[in-house]
Amino acid sequence: VATIVVAFAAPASVRAQQCDLINPDGATVAANDVGLATQTAIITNGSLRCGTGSNAKYLSATQMGTSAVTDVVTLYGSVMYRDAEKVVTADNGQWMKRQALFQARGNVVVTDAKTGSRLSAPSLDYYQVSAANKVSRVVTFGGRARVVMRQAKSAPIAPGARRDTSVVDADIIEIIGERLFKGTGSAVITRTDLRGSANMVEYNQDTGFMLLAQNARIDGDQYNLTADTVTAIATEGQQLSEVRASRDAKLVTDEVRVESPFLRIYLDSGSVNRLVATRPASRPGQPVSLPRVLSTSFNVSADSIDALAPNQKLEQVNAIGHAFGERLDTVPPPDVAKELPNVLTNDWLRGDTLRASFIEDPASRPDSAGRRERMLDRIVAIGSAEAEPASSALRMKQPKDADGWRIYYTLASRITVAFSKGAVLKVDLENGRGVFLTPTAPAVGVGSRAGGS
Repeated sequence: VATIVVAFAAPASVRAQQCDLINPDGATVAANDVGLATQTAIITNGSLRCGTGSNAKYLSATQMGTSAVTDVVTLYGSVMYRDAEKVVTADNGQWMKRQALFQARGNVVVTDAKTGSRLSAPSLDYYQVSAANKVSRVVTFGGRARVVMRQAKSAPIAPGARRDTSVVDADIIEIIGERLFKGTGSAVITRTDLRGSANMVEYNQDTGFMLLAQNARIDGDQYNLTADTVTAIATEGQQLSEVRASRDAKLVTDEVRVESPFLRIYLDSGSVNRLVATRPASRPGQPVSLPRVLSTSFNVSADSIDALAPNQKLEQVNAIGHAFGERLDTVPPPDVAKELPNVLTNDWLRGDTLRASFIEDPASRPDSAGRRERMLDRIVAIGSAEAEPASSALRMKQPKDADGWRIYYTLASRITVAFSKGAVLKVDLENGRGVFLTPTAPAVGVGSRAGGS
């Protein structure tokens, strides 16, 4: 290694600031003001080492221009910059030593020295660690950028799991330190278990924390989620374990559709295992819609809903506060009921609390994964006997009359309904009272005396 006249002018006591030409035999140097503070040089096919030890910076290019007055190295053609954290290649570049800043222009690629993660962009600025910068920072601009994030070999993973590779595409990408990535402007993140998009995506490889803000969307293998903002947590840097969505959240799975102001989703191996839907308190003149869980056979709404679905099979729904559940008929109602309002043609329950359980429909056809459709098995509505009792409207066929059926309207502190093959089988009441209707002729319209007694 030879130190020659192209080195930055610096006091002898600041040796680490000097730059040495490390390939003097293969480079051509043209220098002015040699030995003076105004020294400049043009280096062709040269390689420089600036500083020593772990703080050393390495630069090479087809042609470099150095200035001792400005402490700037300008690089043209086949540019390479390397330090302890990153390797940068580009068409052109400029290293400003005083600002600890490397600017790369044209076909830029940045490779993380520890993980092998790669960032490609038209142009970027790389702020190195210095007295002013506690952590390094990379900011792209000038067009679409992409970062392929790879986990470090030292990062823990679950037994048998593959190391995750995440890809972020965005108009602007910012890398803070070695682990925090931000994508802004039509940002898209693609992982082994999902594809997410939003105006802004943030991802921390160390913690597994992911943020998608403004028009956020996540498409998993077995679900789709949209909301204004989505946050997610991955276990050990692998598949997501928990997702939180706020403001106009909508979740769609094979079993259910969920709509809620706020939604928390728990996942296991990429499948929805449990979900909790809630809403903030309404303000005067600013009502907030109730969370809803919608399925092919049953809909429920309430202030908060907790649905359990192990292996993405709906098993239980607990609804609390202004709870309302409605069973949807898959069989058309009898002729005498076709013109009745929905409040009388569908089975429904209302209470402070609803608890619904589901079982597999043995008559349904299994899908490719061997799963059958779920059907309502039992529902319990809970209220108070006097102040705000639970209520229900339920249709039951009369066993002694094949064509006869009744609508039971009841009030009670507790209503328990059992179903069989999609029809009401049994109703149990605590502190109950009510009436029943027996349609005897085709209904001719709401309010008419014809159609029931």
